[in-house]
Amino acid sequence: EYAPSAEVFARPAHPYSQALMSAHLPADPAAVLRRHVLEGEIPSPINLPPGCAFASRCPVVADRCRGTAPPLDPVGGDASHVAACLRIAEGANRIPAEALHP
Repeated sequence: EYAPSAEVFARPAHPYSQALMSAHLPADPAAVLRRHVLEGEIPSPINLPPGCAFASRCPVVADRCRGTAPPLDPVGGDASHVAACLRIAEGANRIPAEALHP
């Protein structure tokens, strides 16, 4: 995912970016944290599987993600914010709230 940093913090589009943003420490120590802990196997960087390199750990993976490498596409029509996720165009790229842990 590529975008101005403020945009990624405010509106992460790729599921990996969303998981990273859920791991931040809030400014208020009393705030309730809602985190997504990634599960699954990290693929070997010297023997990447076909399709999306994040598919084995993605909480919103679809069958086509395992066979099709995602291109960098604009997020919401904004050419300054692009992400490589096949699920963005269909609006299925958000980690569901029930997958977040306190």
